[in-house]
Amino acid sequence: MYGWMGKIIRIDLTAGSVHYEPLSEELRRDFIGGRGINSKMLYDATDSNTSPFSPENVLIFGTSPLSGTAAPSTPRCTVSAKSPLTGILGDANFGGFFAPALKACGFDHLVVTGKAEAPVQIVISGGEAEIRPAEHLWGRSTHETETMIRRRANGKKIHIAAIGPAGEKLVRTACIVHGHNVAGRTGMGAVMGSKNLKAVVVSDGTAKPLIADPERFRQVSSELRTKIRKSPFYPLFSTYGMAGPLAIENESGILSVRNLQQAGGFEEVEQVTCETLARDFYTGAKSCFSCSVGCMKEWEVKEGPYAGLKGTKIPEGCNAPNGPHCGNSYAPSLFKIYHLCNEYGIDVLDFGCLMASVM
Repeated sequence: MYGWMGKIIRIDLTAGSVHYEPLSEELRRDFIGGRGINSKMLYDATDSNTSPFSPENVLIFGTSPLSGTAAPSTPRCTVSAKSPLTGILGDANFGGFFAPALKACGFDHLVVTGKAEAPVQIVISGGEAEIRPAEHLWGRSTHETETMIRRRANGKKIHIAAIGPAGEKLVRTACIVHGHNVAGRTGMGAVMGSKNLKAVVVSDGTAKPLIADPERFRQVSSELRTKIRKSPFYPLFSTYGMAGPLAIENESGILSVRNLQQAGGFEEVEQVTCETLARDFYTGAKSCFSCSVGCMKEWEVKEGPYAGLKGTKIPEGCNAPNGPHCGNSYAPSLFKIYHLCNEYGIDVLDFGCLMASVM
C-alpha cells in the first residue's frame, strides 16, 4: 500500500472502547483521503435525525495520502462531523504537524463516537490509542491545556488538538486549536465538547508512508516547490503571511465595512492592512510540516494597552472581519482579539462577523 497507512482508529467514548480496522480499498479508490473519506464515513454514520450534539454524531480526523511525505504543503488535517451551526456537513481543517504525526503513528483516520461520562483526552502513541482522564484540563484555555499536557509528557515530542471553554460550553462557532493552527468554521470544537473530549494528543511515531517510485516522487516534489516559489502569490504569503491585503480589497470595492453598510471606501484601511501589520508588528516566521512559504508570522505588540502581547499567525479572517467589518482601525486590537479567540477556542472570523452584526 502506497501513501496510506491502511488503518483507522474507532473510539466509542460511551463504551470507553478502542478498535482498529483496515482502511478499505473501496474508500481509498473512490474517496482518496482527508475530506473525501471523512465525508463518506460521516454520511454512512448519520442521517437527518442525528442531532449534532448527540452521542450518535461522529467526529472524524482525517489525513491525506500525501501527509507525512516530502510533497510540499500537504500537512492538512480535516475534521468532520454533523455541524451544530448548519445541521448538515461540518468540515474544517488545520495545517501544522498533527496529520503527519498521526500517519507516523500508523493511522490515516481517527473516528470518535459516543460521549464520555467525564472529560477525557485521547492519546495516540506507538501504534496504539487510549482514553485518559482530562478533568484537570476542563475549563482551561487552549494554551493552558497544551502547556499542562506537554508538562506531563516529560519532554516527549507530541502534537495536540484541543478545545477551549467555548467548545466545552457548546458555543456553535467553537473551533479546534492545534498550536498556531485552527480548524475553524462549522463548530467542530462544539461537537468535540459535546463528547466531553478535551484534546487529542499524538506522539511522534516512526512509521512512514510507502512511495511507489521514490525518485520520481522527489523529482515531482522538487518541481512543485519551484513552481510554488515562482507563483505570483508566493511573495505575498511569504512576506505578509495570512493577513489580508485590505488596501486592494478596499479600493476594488469588495471590502465589507461596518457590517456591509458599505463596500470599500474605509478611510482608515491603511492602519490595518497586511503591509502595516508586517511593518509594525512582525518579528519572524514559522512554517507547517513540509512547507517553505513561512506564512505563519510571529508578531509582538510593542506599544499601547496590549504592549508585550506576542503570538504567531494573524489571518485575513481576523484583520478583515474584526477590522473594517466592525469599523475598527486600531491594529493592536486585532492581535488581542485573535489571541483571545484562540485561547477560548472561538472561530475568529465568525466572531468578527457576529460582533459587526451586534454593533
